[in-house]
Amino acid sequence: SVLKPHVKMLSVALVLTSLFDREVNCRRAASAAFQESVGRQGADSFKHGIAILTTADYFSLGNRNESYSNIALTISKFEEYQTAIIHHLSGVKLIHWDQSIRQLSSRSLAQIAKLCPAYCASNILPKLLEQCFDDDIIIRHGSLLGCAELVLVFGELRLLHCGGVLDDKKMSTLAGLVPSIEKARLYRGR
Repeated sequence: SVLKPHVKMLSVALVLTSLFDREVNCRRAASAAFQESVGRQGADSFKHGIAILTTADYFSLGNRNESYSNIALTISKFEEYQTAIIHHLSGVKLIHWDQSIRQLSSRSLAQIAKLCPAYCASNILPKLLEQCFDDDIIIRHGSLLGCAELVLVFGELRLLHCGGVLDDKKMSTLAGLVPSIEKARLYRGR
């Protein structure tokens, strides 16, 4: 009863850590903590706990690429975790100091965006477009990767036509993104 008000926040935090931490030991430890919590608090308290545990087990989390791509996509199908995963990828992992994490995050975000393209177009893409002009080159790089991957997904889903998920303003911003960055001399890294 003491943990009941914190169960949702705790479960989301453990899932995010088990999927996206850079270090394998941290991913596995978070998964073990999630497993322990599901066992002690019951599967009713931790939504989809058993399904997540069978997907994100000790061995499957050992491969970072697998964790970011297949496992994250599977867990994102549960609504309780979907938006938290999307916001974690776009707000934390796309601006990670490690370039490989930024690349994995952009690909993972794109896969998950197929589940909710309208949400990503209206809530994630505008922030990423704004960050493409940030002074910090790491933020700029991650945001460009995220934008590129999202636009590819929207194109695959045939959502770039008139009346799709992007309005005219976003379309024109995307079309002029590369020339605008070049004009501002932001490819040089300042």
